[in-house]
Amino acid sequence: MTVSVSIIIANYNNSKYLDDCLKSVSMQSFADWEAIVVDDGSSDSSVDIINNFCSQDSRFYLIQHKRNRGLSVARNTGLKAAHGKYVIFLDSDDCINPNALAKLYDNSTSPPIFRL
Repeated sequence: MTVSVSIIIANYNNSKYLDDCLKSVSMQSFADWEAIVVDDGSSDSSVDIINNFCSQDSRFYLIQHKRNRGLSVARNTGLKAAHGKYVIFLDSDDCINPNALAKLYDNSTSPPIFRL
């Protein structure tokens, strides 16, 4: 399976903000994406929140680390699982504008404009 954009979201005990983050991803106007959420050994309700999104939208995927291994390891785990032509990283306490992926994709695929 190939998608245009892989969104990698590393999470560790961030259930307070995670639902809003994942909602912002699900509301994107650009539809050709996958969201790989790497839970890095959370002990809060993060996994339940992620599983809820996975059950509602097949573009969400959960990868779980048994113990906390750090942000860079979680992101690298997500990179190994990514199928997208392009990859973006999103922190689990951040939200993105509904048109963010569309604008990023359009900018990355449009020919450059040169002005003299």
